[in-house]
Amino acid sequence: MFSLLISIMIGEIEINNIISKMKNNDYVKTFKNMIKHNITNQAQKQEVAVAFSGGVDSSVLSKLLKDLGYTQTCYVVGVSGCSDFKIAELSCCEIGIKLKKIIVSEKEISDAVEILGKILSALYEKHKDEFLRPTLLSISYNLPLFFVAKYAVENIVFVGQGPDELLGGYSRHSKMLFDAAVKEIAKDTNNLHFVLLQNKAIFDYFDKKCALPYISTEIADFCLDLLFELKINNKTNKYLLRLLAKHLRLSNEIAFRKKKASQYGSGMWKIVNKHLKNSSAFVCFLLACG
Repeated sequence: MFSLLISIMIGEIEINNIISKMKNNDYVKTFKNMIKHNITNQAQKQEVAVAFSGGVDSSVLSKLLKDLGYTQTCYVVGVSGCSDFKIAELSCCEIGIKLKKIIVSEKEISDAVEILGKILSALYEKHKDEFLRPTLLSISYNLPLFFVAKYAVENIVFVGQGPDELLGGYSRHSKMLFDAAVKEIAKDTNNLHFVLLQNKAIFDYFDKKCALPYISTEIADFCLDLLFELKINNKTNKYLLRLLAKHLRLSNEIAFRKKKASQYGSGMWKIVNKHLKNSSAFVCFLLACG
């Protein structure tokens, strides 16, 4: 009788696991179809560029673009020898897509900071929202996109921003208690329209268009209603996106890779933080923004 009860319990656990996997697969397919829909709506040409770092966000995006038949060139930005170059090479090699490296010098970074600061400052003056106020971090965060927008030969550049906000991708999300994390992710999701504004302003400066297929009202609503375990699962963030990566037959190396944010992986934050924060001209600029 006891062994029969154990067998029933084990059977129930296995059935529950199967049901859970089936539900997860439904979420993955829905998520994938929404992203694909956004890609086809935003890709005005067959040849597109991708802002690429080799992380799961840009890798899933590039794999979907490839599966949909688009011709893409991936651009990775950084200082010579940065970690993002190696990671991007490995990911592009696996997916089978073309990669171009944009190697930037300290002088180029310094010049870009000044231009980017003015772009973001003008945006802040227009909308007067604290989220848009230029800071050392926000400027360095947008530097890789600035250089992709500057050097990409294609007119349309796909950017993989969104999953960090939608699916608890920031390290602070994983460190919070459940209720606090839920509120923080919801707040970050609601602030995504500011990300759209910043991206548009940067690409407008170079007379190019930015496509962000992870960001739409439909996807935001879908992610807000998701089970928390599909956002952060046993400290694994962006869990639904990582399941999608596996669904697309990407390797565990890509799907579950822990990667630095692009401003760090590109090596640009170190230069901005070390040199420019002590520049009297740059300090005056930040004070003017504030």
